[in-house]
This record gives sequence, structure tokens and C-alpha cells, in this order.
Amino acid sequence: MRHGTTDQTQKDKDRTNLSDCTKQRNLSTEGHKQVKRIGQSIRTLKIPIGNVLSSPYCRCTDTAKLTFGNFTIDPQLQFSISKNQEEAKKLGLHLYSLMQKTKVGKKNAVIVGHSSNLKDGLGVWPRPEAVMAIFQKRGEKLVFKGLIEPNEWP
Repeated sequence: MRHGTTDQTQKDKDRTNLSDCTKQRNLSTEGHKQVKRIGQSIRTLKIPIGNVLSSPYCRCTDTAKLTFGNFTIDPQLQFSISKNQEEAKKLGLHLYSLMQKTKVGKKNAVIVGHSSNLKDGLGVWPRPEAVMAIFQKRGEKLVFKGLIEPNEWP
């Protein structure tokens, strides 16, 4: 899942201290409402959710918390677009590796992050913000099934 809608007037000013939300682009008021709505739809539809991992950026941790509740931060899910080409590739491969390690079961694994990481790791550019990119694991393959845009949730 890509983080919810953000306040585009804000910019990421310090990418080294990701615990300081005042120096990041954060969820907008609409973004907060949007991800809460998505979370409610997931619960209403009884979609089983397993482990939830999140980028350490505040817009992602807020999305994970408001949508799913419990989550774990993975520092290697940070925003790859802000990195040099080699580091961006490494972060994309980390995302791919995390997805490869998921177990096929009754619950869905969720990773809340950034569009660039998904592009770097799996060749998918998820738009708009708060979109979910759905993959199915078939043996060793990750099959891209499509996108669920935020306005498509009941």
C-alpha cells in the first residue's frame, strides 16, 4: 500500500532523522480520513490481515496505524527516490525480497511504503497516493494482480 494522501506543500527536509515528523511531508487532513475509511472497509469486508510492515517515514507509519492498527517499522523501506541509483536499487530489491519471503496462507501480508520502491523492486508505479498494489504469490513468482484505488473501497 502506498501511504495516504499527503500535504503537497510540505517537503522532506531531513531524511536522516525520520522520527521528526515536522521535517517531512505528512498525511493531509483528507489523507487521515482516507486511510481510516480504507481500514474500516477492510474490517467490514473481513479481509484477513497478517503482518504489516511500514517505511519509517511518518506518512507511512501514520497510514499503517490508522488503516491496520499494529505494524512494524522496517528501516530499509525508506523512500528510494531520495537515494542514489545504487541505493535505490538496493531498497527496491529489499522490498522484492520481503515479498518473496511472505508465506502463502489465510492472511494477507501488507507493506506500507512509497511508489518509487515498488517501481525499483517490482516494476510497478502505484498511483495515486493510498493505492494498494495487489500481488499473488505463486510458487517463487510474484504475480501483479492490479491496483485498488482509494475511491474504489466501499
